[in-house]
This record gives sequence, structure tokens and C-alpha cells, in this order.
Amino acid sequence: MMQQRLMADYKFPSNQVALDSFDEAMEAIAEAKGDPKKLSEQDAALRNIAIDFVSRRDVYARFIYDYTQKVGDPKMHILIAGQPTAADLKPSDGYIWQYMMLRPPSEHSLAYAESNALVNVAKSNGPGTIPILRLAMDLRTSSDKGPDYVAGEELGILKALRLICTSESLNAMCECVAHMQAQWQEHGFDRDKTGTAPVPYVVELLHPINQTLSTNWRQVIESDSGEGLSAEAREVLRQIKAGPIAKHSGG
Repeated sequence: MMQQRLMADYKFPSNQVALDSFDEAMEAIAEAKGDPKKLSEQDAALRNIAIDFVSRRDVYARFIYDYTQKVGDPKMHILIAGQPTAADLKPSDGYIWQYMMLRPPSEHSLAYAESNALVNVAKSNGPGTIPILRLAMDLRTSSDKGPDYVAGEELGILKALRLICTSESLNAMCECVAHMQAQWQEHGFDRDKTGTAPVPYVVELLHPINQTLSTNWRQVIESDSGEGLSAEAREVLRQIKAGPIAKHSGG
């Protein structure tokens, strides 16, 4: 599968070798032979990003520069004359946002780069958005660095999925949380430094305290049967359906 090619040399945090390896993997994916109609939804979405990346390397390079340079103040947004800024790229330009979300963060990455990428990927909600968000989670839950390094990014992916009010997104959230739980338990990681655990977090995300759950999300949650979910993800869905009380019972 194409995502396995991407995962082969995926590193947290990345160095230049890892970043070059990631781009080489994208090139290989773009050039892969075979019938596109036979690809899984996730592989098809990844291939579309890779093809766009290869065909617009200069645009991607300038965008990456804007989002990864750090001089002096680590939060400083470095711009040079003639180069496009983040504001010059529309949220609907989904492939670049998806690429930025998948690209392994380096020590020079600005924190808001990934945050903006996640939000814009979710808001654009183009073809393949949810499978790519799932892939972004898979890349992080399979990281050898463990949740102490990637927990914030994982929770950010859940927040991005919440912006897409569909049964497919809800099911993706459940599977993502199940993977997070397995990863956190493997590393002996109960909660992150803010006291957050995966199941309580997603329950509260969908049932915000002192706020009314949106009618659309309520309908999605109530009607979701959990068909096709793993046993672990079905348990997450059960706790989501139970609402805020469930956040004390697991995770």
C-alpha cells in the first residue's frame, strides 16, 4: 500500500534527511503504476496529493519556506519579497494543506503551521479529506517517539475531524481514538501533560460543557450504528453516544 511507502522512513522530529526521504516517497507514489480505480480510498487520496506535489514543486517549496523558517523569535513568520504567504493560498487549495499536514514536523516548524493545515484541510473537506486525516493519525500513532511527542498533534486531528459533521468523520474519530489508546497504553502514557486522555477528550469535544450539542452532530451520533468499526472503536462510539458522563468511565 502507498501509505506504507510513506511510513517507511517517517521520523519525529524530522531532520533534513527524513524530509528529503518524505518527498522522495511522494515522488515514488506519484509515479506508481497500476489502475487508479483499484486503489483504496486512502491510497487514491495520497496519490492525488503526490501528483500535485510533483507538478507544482516550486509552489510547494515557497509555501514550505514560509511555514518552516525560524530566525530569532520561533513564532516569527519569515517572508521575503515576491514569495506567497499563507494568506495568498486559499483554504480550498486542499492538496498543499494536506501535504503540510502529512509532512513530518521538524524542530524548525512553526507550531501554527500544522494547526492551520489541519483546520484548512477540514474546512475544505474535499475528496479524500477524511482518509488523509486518518493517515495523519496513523503516522503519529505509529511513531517510535510515542505520545509524549505527538499527543498535541493527535488531539488536533480529532478537532479537525469535528469540523466535518458526517458519519464518516465520526467513525474516523472513533478509530483514531482507538489507535491513540493503544499507542498511549503501549508507552505507559495515561494522560498528556494537561491531564487529557483520548476518550474523555473526544466525548467532551462532541458534547462541549455548557453548550448545546449541534442538531446536526446529535443526529449523526444517534444514527451511527458503528457498522464496520473495530471492536475498540465501537466502544469509543458507545461512550460518545452516552455523552459527558462517559468521560469519567474510560480513556
